[in-house]
Amino acid sequence: MRTVSAINRSLEEELELSAVLRGFEDYRVKEHLVLTSDDPKATNTEENPDNVVPTADGDAVCENGILKSTLRKMSWNVIRLSR
Repeated sequence: MRTVSAINRSLEEELELSAVLRGFEDYRVKEHLVLTSDDPKATNTEENPDNVVPTADGDAVCENGILKSTLRKMSWNVIRLSR
């Protein structure tokens, strides 16, 4: 399994990700985790420990060694690839 981490720091716009993964033409996206919030100051607290949690609803695809995704604004992304 291989992992790609990507961050979109923009407060207002999504970011198109496109990456050529030479040597990984036979890999596919197994999972795309996204951590994001509309509030840039959102945190988890003892009273609300699940205020900001990762979700497995990213849109990454990998075809013929090209990884593509739209990264949501203010998001941290983990894309796991496997054969």
